[in-house]
Amino acid sequence: NHGEDVRIGEAEEGAQLGDMASFGDGISSATVKTLEPCVIYTLPQQALIHLMSYRQKLAKDIMMNTNRQLAEVVRGMNRSSAYSHQYIS
Repeated sequence: NHGEDVRIGEAEEGAQLGDMASFGDGISSATVKTLEPCVIYTLPQQALIHLMSYRQKLAKDIMMNTNRQLAEVVRGMNRSSAYSHQYIS
């Protein structure tokens, strides 16, 4: 929305954020804002890649969680698009 704040989801305690930047070019596609004070841990991209290369189960769990989150976002976008098309057609 060209610089406007758009809420695309809400993360719960223990959520994994920043996946797309970690697995891509390192550039974040979104900004995260908290609704209340919280503690956030960060892991540099190279450290994540290193961990995943030695811990196959961790790598699988991270990738499965990333896929679930992306699927949820896509489903939400599809619902929103379908709703919009009802009024455009």
